[in-house]
Amino acid sequence: MPRKTKSPCNVFTSDLHYEAMLWCHNNKIYIKPRGTKKGEVQIEIHNSYKNSKKRVTFSPETYTQCESQQKIWDLYVKLFVKYKKQITL
Repeated sequence: MPRKTKSPCNVFTSDLHYEAMLWCHNNKIYIKPRGTKKGEVQIEIHNSYKNSKKRVTFSPETYTQCESQQKIWDLYVKLFVKYKKQITL
């Protein structure tokens, strides 16, 4: 009996998403999925930007696997815009 295969998620990414992810990683901001017992995914943000202390934040919502992938990309852009704006001012 063949294995069930899941269809790939449709995740929209642009050059801005990749630039934002690279900037965040270079500035010690990491976003990753965290599985829950119910099979859903929570987003976990490790933010050490401008601090020597690492701050860990968990999303209050849970997402499906596909939703979490898009949410992670969008959070990288959101944090990139938020912190990049503070630097350039």
